[in-house]
This record gives sequence, C-alpha cells and structure tokens, in this order.
Amino acid sequence: MRQLERDLSDLLASFTLPKHLWRKLRTTNIIERCFVEVRRRTRPMVRFVNVQSVVRIIYSIFQSIKTCVLELAMIKRESDCHYPTGE
Repeated sequence: MRQLERDLSDLLASFTLPKHLWRKLRTTNIIERCFVEVRRRTRPMVRFVNVQSVVRIIYSIFQSIKTCVLELAMIKRESDCHYPTGE
C-alpha cells in the first residue's frame, strides 16, 4: 500500500494530458498496447489473402501507434517548456 501511495502521482500522470488522448492510453506498456491493437483490428477479419496483406495491416497499426506516441512526446515537451517547475 505504501508503494501505491508513493507512486500515485506517477500512476495518474496520464490524466494531466488532454482528455481526447485518454482513450489512446489504455495501458502504459507500449509493447502490450501494440499487440492489443493488432488483435482488436484483425479479429473482425476472418481470413487474409496472403502474408503481405497481414504485414501491411500490422505495419499500419504500428505506424498509427508510433504517431500517437510522438504526439504525446511533443505535448510533454511543450508542457515542460511552458510550465516551469520553479527549480
């Protein structure tokens, strides 16, 4: 319980980001998030024509996630610049 109390601000840090990004932050583990997203998007597709079609879909999913991560990093950098901590 002490560990949870000590790290609570870090655990809730994602809620300081704009609300429209919260849905994209279901997990903090980016690798886990990638696989969850692949499963979610490919589950409705019962069959694939060939290996290349699977590769294209997975590549587009990873590119989408990469874009989101870069967007979050940019927001973080901007907030660090505009809101000094007073140190």
